[in-house]
Amino acid sequence: MSPVLRYKTFVTRQVKQVGRGPLPDGSPRMWSPITSTLIMGKHDAVLVDPPLTDAQAAEVGDCIDASGRTLRRIYITHGRGDHRFGAIPLMLRFPDASMLATSGSKNLMAAQIQSGFRKLFWDIVFP
Repeated sequence: MSPVLRYKTFVTRQVKQVGRGPLPDGSPRMWSPITSTLIMGKHDAVLVDPPLTDAQAAEVGDCIDASGRTLRRIYITHGRGDHRFGAIPLMLRFPDASMLATSGSKNLMAAQIQSGFRKLFWDIVFP
């Protein structure tokens, strides 16, 4: 008998950080790879931790399409942008999906939006 749930992980390629300058040895700063996990039932799926960029989200979206499952939920495990920015293009691509996060994650997202953290950090690192 086959398992009821299956999963597939997607590990993104590193992304060059442009706005912070090179490392002391002169090499470019790179953003760590991000792992997204697709948990699949017989017909439906949940994506845990969408990636950072639109291009990465498109790659994950292609894998979701290839799975043959309907994306129902996108779960964000914590509120930092590198684990939530990719949710927007995925929600546009899969409009029947809804986004979930804990109250702590939602509070961090709201605080970062209110403080202008995106402009103070993300827009500098990835102009």
